[in-house]
Amino acid sequence: MTYDAHNDPQHVPGVAYVNPGTGPAEDATLEHARHAMLMLMQDAFGSVGWATDREMLERPGVEWWFERRPDLDEDGRFGFELRGGDIDWAIEVVMPGLPLEQVRYTDADDQNIWHFPHLYIDGNSRVWCYGVGVLQEKVGSPTLPPAA
Repeated sequence: MTYDAHNDPQHVPGVAYVNPGTGPAEDATLEHARHAMLMLMQDAFGSVGWATDREMLERPGVEWWFERRPDLDEDGRFGFELRGGDIDWAIEVVMPGLPLEQVRYTDADDQNIWHFPHLYIDGNSRVWCYGVGVLQEKVGSPTLPPAA
């Protein structure tokens, strides 16, 4: 079913709905997106040597990795899937392929939220610092066990 504004009683003609940060990421690269994924994992779970491309990180009772999901790529954002342990679930992350300083919004005084692109976690749009919180909540812990 497609949306028809003419038959929507809540549609207000002449009003533009804006969701800044969700447009295409110009000049994006996979290399930038991979680097950003590593930093996102570090921000969410601490200084852990995250594994990529199905090379699993093994810690006492914990196995985590992320892998590419090219089917999720769109408009300069690159798809990844975060998997963990013996849990039968995955978290989809679609990361802008821009330099880290253009993506990593931390709510610092010198940053303007309107200037940062959103990443997507399980299809939901988030700026960086809120995406970190979502990952922590989904995984169930803000920190992972220390290395043995």
